[in-house]
Amino acid sequence: MAIPFLNHLDLLDVSEIQNAILHKTTSAVATGVEGKIIYDTGTDSIKFYNGTAWLEVSTEVDANTTYDLAVPESTTKIRLTGSDSTTDDVEIAAGTNVTVTRTNANKITISSTDTNTNQLTTWDLIDDDNDSFTISHDKNVKFTAATGAAGTNITGTGTNADPYVVAITLPDTVYEHPNHSGHVTSTGDGATVLTVAAITGQTALTTGLAGTDEFVINDGGVIKRMDVSVLETYMQNNLTFTENTNTGVDMTEATLRSKLALITENVTIGDGTDVQVTTSGDLVVTGDLVVSGDTITANVGTLDVEDKNITLNYHASNDTSSTANGAGITIQDAVNSTTDATILWNATSDRFDFSHSINAPSLFLSGTEIDATATELNQLYNVTVGGTTAGDIVTIDGTQTLTNKTISASQITEISNLTAGEGAQLENINSVTISNTQWGYLGALNQGLTTTSDVAFNSLDIEGNVDVNGTLEADAITVNGTALNTVIDGRITAREYKANFPSSATTAGDTITITHNLGTRDVIVQFYALVADIDGDANTPNVDQYEEVKLENIRATTNTITVAPNTGLVANALRVLIKEL
Repeated sequence: MAIPFLNHLDLLDVSEIQNAILHKTTSAVATGVEGKIIYDTGTDSIKFYNGTAWLEVSTEVDANTTYDLAVPESTTKIRLTGSDSTTDDVEIAAGTNVTVTRTNANKITISSTDTNTNQLTTWDLIDDDNDSFTISHDKNVKFTAATGAAGTNITGTGTNADPYVVAITLPDTVYEHPNHSGHVTSTGDGATVLTVAAITGQTALTTGLAGTDEFVINDGGVIKRMDVSVLETYMQNNLTFTENTNTGVDMTEATLRSKLALITENVTIGDGTDVQVTTSGDLVVTGDLVVSGDTITANVGTLDVEDKNITLNYHASNDTSSTANGAGITIQDAVNSTTDATILWNATSDRFDFSHSINAPSLFLSGTEIDATATELNQLYNVTVGGTTAGDIVTIDGTQTLTNKTISASQITEISNLTAGEGAQLENINSVTISNTQWGYLGALNQGLTTTSDVAFNSLDIEGNVDVNGTLEADAITVNGTALNTVIDGRITAREYKANFPSSATTAGDTITITHNLGTRDVIVQFYALVADIDGDANTPNVDQYEEVKLENIRATTNTITVAPNTGLVANALRVLIKEL
């Protein structure tokens, strides 16, 4: 069974068809398509279809092959073909009792038709000048190629020592230079002169000279062109420039002082990127010092600031709240070479964040001093707001556990206020019964629940994430109200496309667009035939029904592919299967 291809195979000039066998059939049954090749088992020969008939590929040498000297088919002429493909013919004309026939591409046969052997057989040889020579059986003729004016010329006496020489000359192409005047002058003999006006008469180039611009120069009497880059290289390699020896030694300190005193306006030193001003003494600025750069580095042992208030994140007129987050103070290497200490503003929570502990003699909250010892404050770590006692879910000292107790609604409410540290105490709960209503209270918890033992629920609605290290068993699982298996099937189906095409009959070469809406070009495409007679011509079936066919397809967009079969198709002849990877 052969695989049907509905498009051409392009081997891109790099691949071979190896060990190929031509289609074995007969020209009597093969479909005639121009250019088609078969092996005819009836004649044991290779045949091709030229558009009207099957022709056999012959292994003989073509009798019409053209040579430098050749006899064209169906003529009695000798043709001389030049290297430029021009030709000149010498016709061998039949005479009385003489026949001239073409034997093959290299041979003309001249024979006598006179049965009277006592009668002299002759024929005439005529050149371009109409010079006529009578050739008899005892004359000799020689054909040669010549140079000069095109045509033929015959010389000689026809003897063995001085045969008739037929000189055949091909036409020579001679170009005669026309006469010109103006910027370029020339005469018919080919002499050409470039006048000065050819340069002075052009638009002047005053700016924008590029390395690829070109000059016209006289190189030893020969006009040549040269681009600017060649001149640049020449100047760099051959010209010597005198160094500027003025080092400014004539600029004395007194002169410099007098010149600087005259500066009354803003001045710029250098290009603003590579100027460094250094002084070994004090630098005194009597006015304001404005630094417009990004960084001020003070390599000093003591930094004294008279102003009692330092403003960070400052701008004279703009609102800088958008950049306030992270503003503060950083102490480099406060702990070690890799750990700094910081006091930074947290714009999200409107508070200061300290990177390390604070040692304070007293602590005030909303203006009120907290009167408690450190030991007393530590006890608050395990105390829940709401007055929990030792009998509640969390104990005062953080060590008493809750066993075999029923948690009331009020106690569940206390759980909703647990901190992360207090929530860890839930690990000590055993055999606690929680009603559906009480579970509802747990919705306010902002901590995760972790258990290492089995947990059974009548129903469980989870809005966050669940991490199950063991086995999750459920009679039914829904996702947003839809059964999980339905969701999975829907997602698989959403990643594939299948349909019959074309929707109506097409002709060979028509482009068909198939829209799959998968949103990607990363797809696998297959085709198979729904009918055997896919082109609908009622002849021998093209393929087997439901057989896979090969059809070139182009992923034109992320939602479409296009195909262009080389054969016409009936409506719904094929089915396409597209799978997203």
